[in-house]
Amino acid sequence: MKTDLSDATHIEVEAEVRYWEDACVNGLIDEDGSRIFGREGDLWKVRIELLDGIVEGWPAGETAEIHYKVCDQGLYWLTDASGKRLAKWRGHYVPGAFLCHGSEGFGDYIIMNVAIGGGIEGYRTPKIDPAQWEVLEDPAPAVLATHVMNDIETLGTGDDALITSIGAVKFNANGIFDGFHMGVDPSDAQAMGLKLDARTVFWWFDEERAEARRALLALERHPLAVVLQRYREWYGDESLPTWGNGASFDNVLMRSAFRAAGHLMPWDFRFDRCYRTMKSLPGAPRMVRDGVHHDALDDARSQALHLIDIAKHMGVQL
Repeated sequence: MKTDLSDATHIEVEAEVRYWEDACVNGLIDEDGSRIFGREGDLWKVRIELLDGIVEGWPAGETAEIHYKVCDQGLYWLTDASGKRLAKWRGHYVPGAFLCHGSEGFGDYIIMNVAIGGGIEGYRTPKIDPAQWEVLEDPAPAVLATHVMNDIETLGTGDDALITSIGAVKFNANGIFDGFHMGVDPSDAQAMGLKLDARTVFWWFDEERAEARRALLALERHPLAVVLQRYREWYGDESLPTWGNGASFDNVLMRSAFRAAGHLMPWDFRFDRCYRTMKSLPGAPRMVRDGVHHDALDDARSQALHLIDIAKHMGVQL
């Protein structure tokens, strides 16, 4: 989609100056270009407001008389107020109506006197002729990557622990958009070779987990192979970044369950991601938990939303 030049508020200048001494700053000749605002290497780089001719960021108390020879060694863009480039100057020489004020530059020169406050003396707002500018295409919106957050509830803690429920969500940087939640028949999972341990079973008996117990017992229970097949169908055919709460827990135990049931894992091991590592980073925001703690789906949702928050806070792209 083409941008609209009616949004243009500034001209951005990157001009290669041949002779820096062709400018005076505060009445002194700028012999080596060390005095002038906007110099970067061999370039004079400034942004000028189109309506009133104000040089953006001009130093307080400074004046300049500029008569730079540039010829065809310059690039010029129209930008909006945020600095987004909307169009590039089609010509090879200086756009005089924009950058020559008080004298004719004939395409070779940038000519202007800048007063205290950054205003260009004798400035006249130039008219924008669309034929003279190459309008830039708006970049296509970035396609957000899809991630999966897994959470499982178990009756053990080993690599081959018995899984009682699987919760998972699909999400991207904007939020959660799909979910999966199924209960596993523990007798069937045990018959498949997955193991429980007494300590974890008694952990579930604790009064603190009464609500989580009720939520788990309310789930309809299915054979492990059925749950894993439904999960595969929900997950899809393409490996996605797949998160678990600990590099050695959720995803590892799910891999053991898939192996025990004779199913292929839906994601390649290279797509394993560790949510616990992310939440432990210095400066990571705290989780705001939603739903029942130790309900697989509620935990997966809370972890995914927390991960999105961490990524935004730290400037990390998911």
